[in-house]
Amino acid sequence: MTHFKALTDPRVERARSYSLEAILFQTIAAVVSDADTWVAIEEFGRAKRSWLEKYVALPNGTPSYDTLGDLFKRPDPAESERAFVSWTRELAKITGGEPIAMDGKCLRGA
Repeated sequence: MTHFKALTDPRVERARSYSLEAILFQTIAAVVSDADTWVAIEEFGRAKRSWLEKYVALPNGTPSYDTLGDLFKRPDPAESERAFVSWTRELAKITGGEPIAMDGKCLRGA
């Protein structure tokens, strides 16, 4: 999550029931677990709430698909790209450049 801390939160203060960190963590974990819609990410959050709370605070529970969709409509593309590239470079260092299956196909034997 350190790679994403510099992202600007595009939401107005009154719309911040969930921390940006919690939303990003839930979204990344869900997508890596094969979620591919906002509804699937919401369902992942509800199903895995106790696991997510080991890593991020969720005093208001997990966000709905509407909250997720609204947030991800507004990020700064260049800022998001820098954070994602920084994260994937770190992953490459950790794995010694070995590929990591991020979409689950390797796990399904495809």
